[in-house]
Amino acid sequence: YGTEIDKLKEDIDGDIEYIDFNNYRYSNVKINGIFDKKYFDGSLKINDKNVQLVFDGGVNLNPALPVFNFKATIKNAKLKALKLFKDSLKIDANFSTNFSGNDLNNIQGNLAIDKIRLDNVKGVYTIDSILLKAQGIGLDRTLTINSDVLDASIKGEYDLNTIPSYYKALAKTYIPSLKADIVKYGTQNFQFNLNIKRFEPIAQLLAPGLEIEDQAVLIGKFDSRNKVATLNGFIKKLKFKGVTVNNIIIDENTGNSQLQAIITSDRVDLNDSLYIKNVNISNILRNDSLSLNVKLSNSDDANQLDLNGLVEFANDTTARISILPSILTINNEDWKIQEKVRINFHQGKTEIANFDLSNGNQSLSIDGLISSDPKDILLVGFKDFNLKTLNPLTKTIGLKLYGNVNGKTRIKNLLSSVKLNNDIKIDSLSLNDSYVGTLTDTSSFDGASNKANIYTRILTNGNETLKADGSLDLTEKKIDLSVKLDDSKLVIFEPFVNSLVSDLKGNVSSELTVKGSFEKPEINGTVEFNKAKVTVNYLKTAYSLSDKVNVDNSIIRLEDLKITDIDGNTAIANGTVDLNNIEDPGLDIIVDAKNFMALNTTIKDNSLYYGQAYATGTFKFKGPTNKLFIGIDAKTEKGTVFNLPLNSSETVSSKDFITFVSKDTTKVVKSQTSFDGLTMSFKLSVDPNSTANIYTTLGKLSGKGNADLDLEINSLGDFEMTGDYIIESGNFDFTAQEVINKKFSIKQGGSIRWTGNPSAAQIQLKAIYSLRANLSDLYLAANRETSPNSSERVPTDVEMGLSGLLLKPDIKLDISFPSNPAIKEDLQAYFNDPNNLNLQAFSLIIRRSFAPGNGRQNLGEQLTSGVTSTATELLFNQFNNVLSSLNLDFVDINIRSFSEANASFKFFKDRIILNAGIVDRKSTSDLSPIGFSKNNVGSEVEILALLKKDGTLVAKLANKPPTQQSILVNTLVSQQNANVTSLGLMYNQQFDNFREFLQKITGRYKKNLKKKEAEEKAKKEKQLLNKEAVLEDKKSKKK
Repeated sequence: YGTEIDKLKEDIDGDIEYIDFNNYRYSNVKINGIFDKKYFDGSLKINDKNVQLVFDGGVNLNPALPVFNFKATIKNAKLKALKLFKDSLKIDANFSTNFSGNDLNNIQGNLAIDKIRLDNVKGVYTIDSILLKAQGIGLDRTLTINSDVLDASIKGEYDLNTIPSYYKALAKTYIPSLKADIVKYGTQNFQFNLNIKRFEPIAQLLAPGLEIEDQAVLIGKFDSRNKVATLNGFIKKLKFKGVTVNNIIIDENTGNSQLQAIITSDRVDLNDSLYIKNVNISNILRNDSLSLNVKLSNSDDANQLDLNGLVEFANDTTARISILPSILTINNEDWKIQEKVRINFHQGKTEIANFDLSNGNQSLSIDGLISSDPKDILLVGFKDFNLKTLNPLTKTIGLKLYGNVNGKTRIKNLLSSVKLNNDIKIDSLSLNDSYVGTLTDTSSFDGASNKANIYTRILTNGNETLKADGSLDLTEKKIDLSVKLDDSKLVIFEPFVNSLVSDLKGNVSSELTVKGSFEKPEINGTVEFNKAKVTVNYLKTAYSLSDKVNVDNSIIRLEDLKITDIDGNTAIANGTVDLNNIEDPGLDIIVDAKNFMALNTTIKDNSLYYGQAYATGTFKFKGPTNKLFIGIDAKTEKGTVFNLPLNSSETVSSKDFITFVSKDTTKVVKSQTSFDGLTMSFKLSVDPNSTANIYTTLGKLSGKGNADLDLEINSLGDFEMTGDYIIESGNFDFTAQEVINKKFSIKQGGSIRWTGNPSAAQIQLKAIYSLRANLSDLYLAANRETSPNSSERVPTDVEMGLSGLLLKPDIKLDISFPSNPAIKEDLQAYFNDPNNLNLQAFSLIIRRSFAPGNGRQNLGEQLTSGVTSTATELLFNQFNNVLSSLNLDFVDINIRSFSEANASFKFFKDRIILNAGIVDRKSTSDLSPIGFSKNNVGSEVEILALLKKDGTLVAKLANKPPTQQSILVNTLVSQQNANVTSLGLMYNQQFDNFREFLQKITGRYKKNLKKKEAEEKAKKEKQLLNKEAVLEDKKSKKK
């Protein structure tokens, strides 16, 4: 039958079947010790399924103040199962005690707890240790708690159990009419100090969901003899249920005649984008009244509130609230609050009279009773109330409202089974700057049956464009609604689809029925679009359509739906949109596109990848919108520009193009647009119509070429990139961490190979920096006699070879003289020394001239010359960038200095290209303006005709300055500086093997390619037909 512990008196060494405590039976108990009524000394072990306890020491409950002197270890203590705590919480801890007492008021001694582990459904929290010390009595009593989560101390005489009654007694001092149950409270004469260092573990015990970040300090003083109760505090940041309050200051104090409490906060974040700043709440309690002042924001802000009120208490438990002169500003407009407002509380009812909020002709009024009596009515009235007043709130969901509201809403039985009846009319309703029409609504709600009846109409220019009738059963969570649209504005659907598309424009007509459960309603009918326009959020591409779709059992069927981009290019969509999960519709869509805008994002939309792209190919959208897969198998078209900033210093001008931000960069940019769950797979065929810009620590590589690239991007932003990019032409802006700015031309045939991580690409290319340089300094540095023509500035190329890792390439420099290779041969012995070669190469790059070595120029002159040349080139590079930004497709102008410039013109859809240049051969520096004399000025003209559109066969006619080879060939020409005219054909073809080369020459390669594409298309059409047949078969079986 068991034995009551308080009657037990014997030595025990053995197993106990169970112990009952607090309505829980502990099993598997081992005891070795002495029981003497309420005294125990020994060891105790419990191996219960809900707790494991090891206890060693003594507990004496016989004295008035029990004595505890033991050590204990608790593991896996499930407090809810043990009926010790209402929420699920598991605790591990070690205890060491040496104290007497049964509560914090009388405890004497020490209590230490360490290695504390709290485990609940939200996580695991640890506390290193808690040490409690209590000593002394009366005014000399002190109690301290030290821990890694908080420090607290109380000094003086206190009775924590009766503090609430003390506060009630204080309140009655200032509100004599207050009826409150006040028990006799003990002497309160103490000071306390609380410093919260880490609140998270405490919150799990005291207030789950409440978060306090950084720090919180509370200081108080209580003196019941002099009716003193003061509280001061500071909380850095407090969060609860999505609301964040910053820098809270609490100041409460009492005097002989009043109690004053002030609470301030410099910012209250209501959600991610809506906040209130500078909140100040001040209360003064005295003479049976409460003076209230609430200030929100500064006096010069667009939205602010300075509300003054007075609450008067009466002996019959009633209270009356009066609104005193106050200020309310919304969108820089002042609203008046009627000073005759009265709010009375009496016998469980709240009466509101004369509440009128007005601004000019518009007003919002509230009159009536709030109670549980169905006869009592609360009337909310609108008169010319402009909806734009709500825009500061609705802009967070992407909604901009306009229109004037008139009418009333009747509310009955608000405190019980509420009933609502609308009689509302909105004139000139506009959503997101699109005119909708006049909306009338007489819908109602009955709280007793928990059902709503919908009756809504929209008239546009005298025509009924929307008609919605039906009912909502909130208990059964069912809907029965019919919606008829007649050339309605598409924008009315934006609040419901803004997670997928935005900027809705145009008109829509439909007849739809919506029946079934809220979670999975059955939608049937038709939808017809008329000049509709939408922007796809994922891609930021704007499309228009005028077509009709069917909705069958909540599935939208797209059959050859024609979509047009902003440039008038079209794509055809087929597939389905499954609305059975209305929150995350399922997509199964294939889009066949030709020269179609596929991407138009910026860094503001998504920091992982962004840009503008045109493509021809197939686009697949599959899966629910929260786990959407986008597959693209396409060829890029003209107008596509790729930017891959593999460093963190990409320029602002590159932000409008496709960019992939490397996960290896030191700065991680948080995505500003949520793409959680989105995965993408790209198979891109790139040709020279597209430009690739790659940013490295050395500068920007910009090229046109050919590539077959595969990109895999997951929802976390990680992606892999594979493929070879073969460069046909391009430039390398050598910036060297923005120290200098030099533009190189990339030689044809360079390559970049990706095998996974985009930043680990392998590079193999050569870039040429071309200029005209005076040879005299070079001959001086080489200790050679100057030649007769050394005073002229001759064409000079600095070749930079880049190989190895893209971000850390190996660099090899070389110098050549394209019009006179004999110069290099003449100075070969000097250039054979790598130090000499690198010295002259860097001098040409930085100073645009050869270095004289230890000869003529001193260091100061060389530095001045270098700075001047670099500044001049930087100036002209920026000027050329401005010309490029004008997007003049038919012309490309490049001014290198005051004495050299060239231009390229394109005609007949880029089939004829004219290149022309001019240079002053006798100028001594970049700052020397061109001298237009016959002997000084050199010019060159080149005409290229693309006989084949792909550029594989080109005819060339040129008139250029002579090279060393042309001088040797034309030995009879008297003027050695005269231009040489040439005519020729150029054939260019890429191939992997000689067999492929022969196939491309004969045209067989292209025929085989077209045959393969036709076979693939036929295969896809067959699969589509089979799929449609299966769907029809399933449909017929259902019938």
